Amino acid sequence: MDNSSAQPSTSTTKTAVSKFYSVGSYIFSLIPFSGLNRSPDQQKIDEGEKAKEIEKSEVEELTRKLQAEKEALMMQQLVTSEDRRKAEGRIRPSANNVLMYEDSHRQEAARNSVPVGELEEKAKAALAQEGNLNPAKDEIDHAFLVQLLSWFKHSFRWVDAPPCDSCKYSTSFHGVAFPNRSESLYKASQVELYRCNECSKVTRFPRYNDPVKLVETRKGRCGEWANCFTLYCRSFGFETRMILDFTDHLWTECYSPYLKRWVHLDPCEGVFDNPLLYENGWGKKLTYVIALARDGVYDVTKRYTRKWNEVLTRRVITTEPALASVIADITSERRKNFDSEMLLKLDERDKSEAQEFERNLLA
Repeated sequence: MDNSSAQPSTSTTKTAVSKFYSVGSYIFSLIPFSGLNRSPDQQKIDEGEKAKEIEKSEVEELTRKLQAEKEALMMQQLVTSEDRRKAEGRIRPSANNVLMYEDSHRQEAARNSVPVGELEEKAKAALAQEGNLNPAKDEIDHAFLVQLLSWFKHSFRWVDAPPCDSCKYSTSFHGVAFPNRSESLYKASQVELYRCNECSKVTRFPRYNDPVKLVETRKGRCGEWANCFTLYCRSFGFETRMILDFTDHLWTECYSPYLKRWVHLDPCEGVFDNPLLYENGWGKKLTYVIALARDGVYDVTKRYTRKWNEVLTRRVITTEPALASVIADITSERRKNFDSEMLLKLDERDKSEAQEFERNLLA
């Protein structure tokens, strides 16, 4: 077969090309390019109108959320008592416990159990990997805190049922008992009893509340983990809070001068600065998330939710004004001997945190 017969003629090719460009020009002419013909002044006007539309939309969304919050608060008042005693009973004992973190002997015991040099080297190496070869002190401290969390996660042991003290076999829950004198010395609230599945001997598992004992035992559940880790953070000079979640969890917050805000640290999970972990990741129905510190008590629930109006419907222990009164009273007690410089610093930090919560409301 003659291959030349399959080739298009020169005239045919020219005609096809001409039609291609004609059609292409027609299609191109249909695409709107109004911006090409606008003057700079007209572009500024259009951009201004677009900005106004965005601002209007944001205001409408904020208005909607504020109205929903108002309705949720009204509903809360219908089903909630003004009695503040139950809320105070949950908060004050834990608020008193965090004062143990200020004890110099406990802090020293905690620091002495940490491989400080190793963590400092890891912190500097992490900064170097980010290209930061000459970090400021705030950056080094921040990086050290991240390493401290990682070290703690791998050095503490989670306990559901402890192994048998005698033969190390598995155990099963057998009941509870009152703490003995040595257990009470380290503030054990109760003692869980576990019977060995092999030799039938009973192992005691004291639930210690003194973090210095936990530095020694290095085991427990979320209460022990958060309690001990919060001491570690405070021992290295970080402004630290114990976080009490009324839906049965505890964790830590530290103030980061580098980020100029509070950051979330969950030692059980080894998670750093992911406050929506519980609502989005775990599907928790949060109610009250309360921060406890040497300088006061704070309701930080808004840091951990983007569904504030839903959360309000579940906050039924007391009314919001009554809760605010409890928090204000304890905070005032804590700050009564602070000097004016410290009070000013705390006031500025409180305002910054309140602004953060308002931004969360818009998110």
